[in-house]
This record gives sequence, structure tokens and C-alpha cells, in this order.
Amino acid sequence: MELIYVLIFIVVLYIIYINIETLQNTKNIKIDVPCKNCNIWNHVDAKTKCNSVCQKFDIDKPYTFTGKWEQKSDKNDSNCECSRISKYNKNYVGCALGKNCFLWNNSDAKTICPKMCNQYLPNKNAEWTGNWKSTSINSSACECQYY
Repeated sequence: MELIYVLIFIVVLYIIYINIETLQNTKNIKIDVPCKNCNIWNHVDAKTKCNSVCQKFDIDKPYTFTGKWEQKSDKNDSNCECSRISKYNKNYVGCALGKNCFLWNNSDAKTICPKMCNQYLPNKNAEWTGNWKSTSINSSACECQYY
């Protein structure tokens, strides 16, 4: 009987561990998406129109309407708040071929890496993790994280 309780306890711990790891590797991304010429009249109307706008915003990674919206000063236009769960990613990025971008030390990395993350991972709001490495005699790479 005690063995059953021990096994149940182990299974519960395993499930908790998996869920915590999954939560740590995801983030709820929220963005405001413009809804041009929507003529939203009320919350019920917003639900229909904003759901459509959110789903069409990124076909490959669909967003859902959060329920928040605002009417712009031009009564025809509105903003819909859309969200999606996104996975956490890390990648090393380096310079384009032919460019000399060797990092000599952490001071160089602090100056160069944030720019490289945004330049080579555009539209991902990439942030430098603080890690970097030499990849060849005249080139280095910076580790960037993004959702």
C-alpha cells in the first residue's frame, strides 16, 4: 500500500515539473492590432470584428482577441488587443559573411551584441542574453533570446 502512495507521489511531482518547465519556456505575447474602417459600435461588435482581425494578423501563428479594444479619434478606426502563447527561443547570431566583427572582451560584447540581436533577428524583439563566443579568427557570435 505504501508503494502505491510513493508511486502516486512520484507521478505528481513529475507532472508538476513538466508543467513548470513548460510555463518557463512560454510567454503570453500581447499586441495592439489596428482595425481600419471597422466601425466598432460596442463590445459585442468588437468581439466579432477583433476576433477576425487578430486571426488574420499572423496566419502562421494565430492570435486571439483578449476582449480589450479602443476606438481611435477617427470613429471608423480601432485597436484590438490580440495575444498568443509563444515559445522561448535562443540563437547565436553573428556578422554577415565578409564583415569583421570580432569581439575582444565583454565590453565589446555589451556594445555590439544588443545591436546584432535586433539586426539579425528583426521583428522578434530579441534581447542579448549576456553570452557570446568566438566563431573564427575574425568573427564572433552573440546569444539572443526571443519569444
